Amino acid sequence: MSAGTGRAWVRPSSKNKDRPKSRHRWEVTYIDPLTGRKRTKGGFTKRHGDDKTTCAEAWKRDFLRRVDGGTYRPDEAGQITFEVAALEWLKTKQGLKKSVHNTYKSTITGQRSWVRQRFATAPIGNIRREDIQAFIAEMEQAGRSPQTIRNNYYVISQVMEEQVIRDRIPRNPCTGITLPRLVTYAERDDDGELHFLTRAEVATLASKLPDPFGLLVILTAYTGLRAGEVCGLELRDIDLRAGTLRVRREVVDVNGILTIDTPKSQRSRRIRPLPPFLVALLEPYITDHKRAARDWFAAHPELKYPGDDRLPLFIGTAAGRRGKNKATGEFDVIRWDYTKRLRHNAWYGREWRRAVRLARLSDAVVFHDLRHTHASWLREAGLQIEEISAALGHESVKTTMDIYVHFREERSLDNQRTALEGLYNEHATQQQGNVIQLRRKAK
Repeated sequence: MSAGTGRAWVRPSSKNKDRPKSRHRWEVTYIDPLTGRKRTKGGFTKRHGDDKTTCAEAWKRDFLRRVDGGTYRPDEAGQITFEVAALEWLKTKQGLKKSVHNTYKSTITGQRSWVRQRFATAPIGNIRREDIQAFIAEMEQAGRSPQTIRNNYYVISQVMEEQVIRDRIPRNPCTGITLPRLVTYAERDDDGELHFLTRAEVATLASKLPDPFGLLVILTAYTGLRAGEVCGLELRDIDLRAGTLRVRREVVDVNGILTIDTPKSQRSRRIRPLPPFLVALLEPYITDHKRAARDWFAAHPELKYPGDDRLPLFIGTAAGRRGKNKATGEFDVIRWDYTKRLRHNAWYGREWRRAVRLARLSDAVVFHDLRHTHASWLREAGLQIEEISAALGHESVKTTMDIYVHFREERSLDNQRTALEGLYNEHATQQQGNVIQLRRKAK
């Protein structure tokens, strides 16, 4: 709101005639600068202490100051609750990816949402900067990651900024908040978070998984796809003749709801080469996969077969997913549902941890380490960081360098080693081939 000239008058309340003098009240009549209408603010008493000025005079001065300073807002504007305001804000966010929209909504209304528990019923006008800073501290003390804290803060800040634009509050209470510093992969604990597997370890890990999860692990390690990108693959994305795989979508799990969305960024839309051995593994699998899908849909005539091209490369499991093996009597047969996408978190919890233990790998190894492993293999093969960044579908080369900072360190060490070797050779040449002998200490 632009600054202007305020108009206000103080007068005794018209109801004072029915009250004793000790209970007299004052009221302020003023012109609302937002509507131009005359309004009244009543119920004021005298101040405590020696100050004989009425509270009405104090309110009038504050009102005129806010009007002249361009910060006036009607009292009721700030009484809308944060959740109502946040959902209004979400409606204005047109063109969001489904996954981003669902994440924002989950942050605002999710049952386990920190934002909902802390601010849902709070009037926006009552939320102060210290409340936001305390909220950040609470999440830190609870062990939430810096990125999670920042994501929650981002939503709150955007909602409150919208309220400033709507003239509901004078300023954004999220301004000047101290946020936890993001920790790079290179700074994380030694036990962790970033592991590189050998080709033999990947093969062993894959052998400990039931079909088709072993193939899924090998495919991920040799293509570097994200988990959501692997789950989003359809048969039309695989070109066995050309030996390529196209990344065009990803599956996102938000509070148990799977959505199909576009990749994270434009660079995530990419084509990955399939080595001949992987083509040889995929070919019979895809043939059997198509046959099994047709048989399954034939047994479920009420459901429509999407066609071979639209069939997910990896499908989800049915309710009561474990069936009884007639040969062994054990419940180790996986029941599939060809209408469902593979839910990464579900198979990861059931199968991955068990396979890691059977393969005698560190318990700290996670599925995303297959992507890190792929990057390390490409580096080992001599690819430049720009090529590795494109292969991984990172938004920028800087992202790749921030994650794989040791690649940069290795390159620097190689350059230094080469430079030092060159200096030594130059010195040796100047000495006409003399070799510098290192003295040994006398025993």
